[in-house]
Amino acid sequence: MRYRRALLLASILLVPAAFGPTAAQETPEYGPAKGALVIAGGGSMDGTGIVERFIELAGGPDKALS
Repeated sequence: MRYRRALLLASILLVPAAFGPTAAQETPEYGPAKGALVIAGGGSMDGTGIVERFIELAGGPDKALS
């Protein structure tokens, strides 16, 4: 009986979270609507083009810092 109560309580608390936000809840929006993510790490980036692509996404090597 105790196990059933714990399972019921867990179901009540966890199931709604599994289905994401409802109409009553609004998902917060951060940052621009579109953008790019550059994820790198764990090894050498030599020859991968990651650094060059990052610079390109940032506006190119001549982009002034403001």
